[in-house]
Formats: sequence, C-alpha cells, structure tokens
Amino acid sequence: MALIVGGLFLLLAFQPMTLDPNSMVGTEDGVGDGSVVETAYQDLTVLVEELMQVTSDTNHSDADGMPDSVEWVIGTDPFNDDSDFDGLNDYEEILLSMDPESPDSNNDKFPDYKEVVGVPIDLDGDGQPNAWDWDNDGDGVVDYLDLSPFASTSLISETQVEVSYSGDPLFVTFQLRTADPDHMKLLFQTWDWPDDRAGTMKDLDKSAEDITIAPMLKVDSSILPPQEDILEYGMVVEEGSIYVPLFPVWEMGNVVALKARMYVPSLGSPQTLDLTAELIWKVNGKTDVPIASLEWIDGGHLALDPEGKATISYGEVSDNETLEWTELGGGKVAIVGSNGLYLNVDDNGSVDFSSGNIEESTVLTRIYSEGGSVRLTAFNGNDLAADWDGNIRADGNEGEGMDEFIKEDLGFRKHTVTLAYYYEDFTLTGLSAEENHGTDVALVYGDDEQNMVAANLIMAYEFLRDPENDIPDIDDMLDDHDLIYRMQTAGFATSDEAARAITTLMMPMARENASGVGLAFYITAFIDRSRCIEMSDVAMATDINGTLVMDLDNVDLVTSRLLKTSWYEDDDEQPLDLHEIVQTMGSWGLTTDELASLTGLMASWCVGEVTVTHVNSVPMEFNFPEGGFISETVDTILSIGLGAIDILMFQVEIITTAYAFSEAFVAVGNMVKTGLESTWKLFKQAFTAVRNSVQGAGSFMSRVSTTLNVIGIVIAVVISLYALFSIGFE
Repeated sequence: MALIVGGLFLLLAFQPMTLDPNSMVGTEDGVGDGSVVETAYQDLTVLVEELMQVTSDTNHSDADGMPDSVEWVIGTDPFNDDSDFDGLNDYEEILLSMDPESPDSNNDKFPDYKEVVGVPIDLDGDGQPNAWDWDNDGDGVVDYLDLSPFASTSLISETQVEVSYSGDPLFVTFQLRTADPDHMKLLFQTWDWPDDRAGTMKDLDKSAEDITIAPMLKVDSSILPPQEDILEYGMVVEEGSIYVPLFPVWEMGNVVALKARMYVPSLGSPQTLDLTAELIWKVNGKTDVPIASLEWIDGGHLALDPEGKATISYGEVSDNETLEWTELGGGKVAIVGSNGLYLNVDDNGSVDFSSGNIEESTVLTRIYSEGGSVRLTAFNGNDLAADWDGNIRADGNEGEGMDEFIKEDLGFRKHTVTLAYYYEDFTLTGLSAEENHGTDVALVYGDDEQNMVAANLIMAYEFLRDPENDIPDIDDMLDDHDLIYRMQTAGFATSDEAARAITTLMMPMARENASGVGLAFYITAFIDRSRCIEMSDVAMATDINGTLVMDLDNVDLVTSRLLKTSWYEDDDEQPLDLHEIVQTMGSWGLTTDELASLTGLMASWCVGEVTVTHVNSVPMEFNFPEGGFISETVDTILSIGLGAIDILMFQVEIITTAYAFSEAFVAVGNMVKTGLESTWKLFKQAFTAVRNSVQGAGSFMSRVSTTLNVIGIVIAVVISLYALFSIGFE
C-alpha cells in the first residue's frame, strides 16, 4: 500500500499543474468577455484520470467513483462521497473541473449545486461554464444578487406578467437594469434650482440640493388595491396606474440593478393578476413654502386644534402650529395648517382647516394697518376674529381689535413637487411572485449566558430541525430543562408584517423591560409558509420576450424556519457585531478548545440559520445523530457551566453533524485565536454563502436574507414597510 501511494505522489510531483490562487477564485474581471476561465481544477481532472489508470488499489470506501488511494493524493475525504457537503459527489466535481472541497468553487457566493444541476453548463454561451462564471445569464448582475440567475429578457420598453394564485397576500418583485447603466447612479445625485419666487417650483432659501430623480415602475394592473392598503409600501395609485418605488441593488459600492416590490393584499379567492410594467424616472423638486405664525393682538396665536378647528393657542409656537402662507396675488392669500389642509370659512362663519384645494372659501384678502397688524377678510366679507374663549370665526360679530393679527415670518418649509417624468428601456434581470400563507414568530430573551446557550442549542435542533415542533412548543422545550427566560409570540398574515413587529414592537418592548446592565440575548424564531416562483422557473434563457406566465397554483407550499440571535450590551441601541461577540466570549473563562467549539455555534446563530421543514404537508427528514446528545449537553451546561459544550462537540467530530456542511465552521478554531474584526466579517460572508448553498438561491433566499438583515434591529417607532425593507435591501 505504501509503495502504491508513494508512486501516486511521485506521479503528482511530475504533473504540470500550478495551483495559482488567482486561478482558483473567480473574479468579476472578464465576466462576459467570452474567454474561457483557466483553473487549476481543469488540470486536476486530467490528474485524476491518470491516477486512476495507474493505481492498482481499488479499495473504494465511499463509492463516489474514485478509489481511496486517489482521494488521499488529491485531498478529498475517502470516507465521504461529498467532501464539501454541497450535494455533488467528489468525482462529479472532478469531471466538471470544479473544486470538490468547496461548495462554491469560484467563491462567487452562489452554490456549485445550483450552477450545474438542471441547468445548461454554460447558459449564456460566453465560454465560461456556470461554475466559474460570476454572471451565468450575462445580464450584468452577479449570480448571488440576481433574483433570476438563469434568466433575463432582452432590452424592452415594458414587461407583461400574468400571475395565477389563490388570493392570499401576494408580492411581485421586479429586478432590472436600465438601458444606460450609468443612469442607476442618478439615485444619489442632487441639482440646484436657481433663485425663483414664482411658479410651481420656488427656491427661496438659496439651497443647492433642490432637484432629485427617482426611478419607479409604472404598473397597469388588472387588480387595483385600495390606496390605504398599499401606501405603507411606498406605492401610490394615480390615474388608474400603480407607481412602485425602486430600491438600489448594491455590489462592492456600485448600484448594479434596481428592485421593486409590489404588494397585492389578500382577496380571499383565486385570482389571475395581469400586469404591464414600465420604467419611469420621476423628477422631483423641493419647493420652498414660506411659513409664519399669526399672533393675535391680545396674546396667543392662531393654531389648529385636535379636531381641525381654528383656535387661539398660548405659549410658544410649536412646529405643528406653524402656518404655510401662500401668496395668490392681488392681495389674496391662502393658509395651510399642520394637517396639510387649507383654512376654510363655512357659510355660517365657522373656521377650520378642512379643504384640500384652493377654492372661494379658502381665499382670504389681507389688509395691513399702519401699525403692522393684518386683517384677513373671508369670501363673505367678514374678518377672521377671535373671542375671549379662543374661538376663531368670520361671522361679523367681532369686537373692536379682535380681528387684528401680527404676521411673524418663520422661514420656509420644503414640499416635494413632481416636475417631469421620463421613460427608459430596461432589461428585466429577475422576476418573482411570492404568495404568503402566514408567519408565526417567537422572541426568546434573557440575560444569562448559560441559559442563552442552552436555549439556542435546544431551538437549533428541536425547533429549527424538528418539523413536528412549532412555535407553541418552544415553551415546553425550554421548560423541560428549567431554563430562565422570557418569551413573546405572535402570528401575522405576511413575513413583512412579522419582521416589522419584531423590530418595532416586540424587540423594543423586550429591551424596555431589560435591566439595561450587562449583556442581554434575544433569539428570534420564525415559521413562514409561502409559495414562490421566479423567472428561471418559467424560462431558463437569455433575451426572453413576451408575457411571463407564473402559475403559483401549481407550486409547492414551502414551510421554512429561521433562527437568529442578537446580543445587546447595557442599554445600547445597536446589537453587537460578530467580532464584538467573539471578544466578549473570550472573557468567559473557557479553554481555547471550549471557546472554539462554542464560538463556531454562536457565530452561526448570530449570522442566522434557515431550514425548510415542510414541502406541502410532507415533513422533511433531518438526520443529525448528535441531536441525541443535546439534552445531556444542555443539562450539563446548566449544572457545571459552558465548558460542557465539549460533550456535544466530541460527538460532532466523529459523526455527521448539523453544522458539518460549513467549511467556515470548521475553520472557527483558528479564527478564535486571531479575533480580528475583518476575520469575522469574512466568516459572516462565508457562512452566509454556505447557508445559501444548502438552501438554494433566487427568490426564496432573497426574501429570507432581507428578513435576516432587519432582525435584531430595534426601531422604537412604528415605521412603514417601505422604510423597513429599504433598510433590509441596504
């Protein structure tokens, strides 16, 4: 045996193969230039073929197509047919000139399995096989950011989409690149408007950032949701069309695409949604509107009361008591209150802020006196006047001097006005339709390290990887081990609503109830049910034309679970980053081996884990034998301390583990010794890439990743879903 292996190494020594690190890792340079990527693994294919011809040792432990002796030479695991746990056996990867020891051969954050299974080897025909191509469909968006990595349209002026679905809440997501890619940079530019005191657009304060331009999708839809149901997504209904905002898609500091998310509320019955979408650029101006206060001659100032009536308010003028003063010419003015409505005089002389437009009853004639006071005369010929109870009327019954006010200028307020629209052609780089079937959430939290680690272990196995347990079962799982914790649970119609509730309601409430001293831990658990389809499922091609038909009725209902842990220190408003967590754990008195073991698990929990537990009603099988040691490990942690994590990790070293798929996880031991911030940022990227390798990519991971990005953030006020997911996309 030694002679055979020695001979194989001798053959290896004389192979003309140079392991150039730059050839082993794909780069964006050269994407789409038609050149073939030269890699060390092409030479490895030849080497393996020659080794297999000369070896006489045919012992074959893992039945992957390569004898053990060959695997010893090339470095793969002879006892595991899939050394990198990516779903492709080692010999398959060798034949395809891929790296059998990495789930992502070219490190493009897109899994090897997805690059080669069920797809053309070189989709865009540029000479670069998918496994080494950063942009499989050649649409200008790298695969891991591409909503549809195996499909794109030609350059089009509009796209037609037809979606059949059950009538549950629906999201249709568009991803596109503009005909001129440089136009995507316009999102962050501003322009100056010259000094201007007339017309729709006014620049009265000499500001230099007056004009912006915003991309939107103008969507003509067969279903037109009520404005109030979609406003918080930033969507606006105008003249029968829906305007959907576009977000930037970032790569390495550059905007490489734009992304729009259209929401259709639940309709309760099967539907067919027909959409026609065009790209428009909306040119917006920030026009300056003078603001003032009207001081009553006998004290106080004119203001808006909670019921919308005009009244006299005493004390300092607050921001919501300022008045917009609009000169109409000819001595005429109109006044807008803080509710955005015009001051209006009724036929009976009562005065309130109730009109949305300038009309006869909102126009006032201003008359200045020699002393500088001003009287405002309504359309009925009566002056606005106050009585001693603070009421404002225009009924002609005012006493002497009760109709005199002093106008005090307070500067300007900016209003956004639309100045122009421009249309542009685009390439649709991705499209998905996602039907939500409900999301359940739990937030488990406390301030004890041992209880937190124990809770994470239990939930990582008994919740995340056990389809039989649901959110209501978490209490029993934790109580079985007498853990000390608090928990909130809730259910929502969509994953969006669930994510917002976590960040704006549940987390702030939990943080408010915390002691504010020392560390606190927050474990977020999601169960989400949805049907998803994306453009690659409809047509796996480039330069697609015509209507895109997406039938969600024939798509499997997928139940996914998410688990993520956030750490807070004292009363900080932001969670700790991964490198700060690792530094904190270093003070817990653990040995190097114990710290390495615990840090590997903790890092994966803090980055966030995702599993699929059901397809339709069929539960997935999770076979992780070390799960049988979880209960023992948890009880020992609670009794003797965190060093007991080695009970579990000893089993992890000798049997298949839930975390074995992650090459990044294996490397954690060495990373613990460095503790560099940059090292842990790289781990975060690596773990995310490997997690995506296991769970797939495209629309499912896109929506999950957006949710993971916002979990752990505490936002103390309720914000719109548009604002929340602009944070998530960023």
